[in-house]
Amino acid sequence: MKILIRTYRPSDRRGLERCIGLLEDYIALLDPLHRIRILKDFDTKKYVSRSLRTVRTHKGVIYVAEDEGNIIGCIVGILEGRGRAGDLEGYPSRDGKILELMVLSAYRKKRIGIQLMKAMETYFKALHCEAIKVECFALNTNAHQFYRNQGYVDRSIWLLKTLKKKR
Repeated sequence: MKILIRTYRPSDRRGLERCIGLLEDYIALLDPLHRIRILKDFDTKKYVSRSLRTVRTHKGVIYVAEDEGNIIGCIVGILEGRGRAGDLEGYPSRDGKILELMVLSAYRKKRIGIQLMKAMETYFKALHCEAIKVECFALNTNAHQFYRNQGYVDRSIWLLKTLKKKR
């Protein structure tokens, strides 16, 4: 197994869609409130199109992990600046933000996620970012522990109370 970490190419679209769809389905299955769309109800193509636009407009990048020509993981990140005129709470900061990280289940525990994170961190360092943000679904304890193992610390918690039953 020779894993290659490289930047996304348009020919990777199908593999990226597969990864993003499986990630969405995995998170949805963790959700006891059933507020996250399961794969059959999730428009992966539209979501990936939006992600590609966001990457283009926010100086972002997508890296993929490839094994023998097959996309087996991905990471999506963008530049997120803070300190514009409307930001009164925080000090000005140039931050990177990881939007997605996924490695196919058969390839987990092989340090591929770490390689993808390192590639993204290198990218953000080259843009002179001061910090990197990543959001993690609270019930995805494996991902939470993975990020903590990479040196990320908890910064925010938001809570949810449903007012009506699922549709």
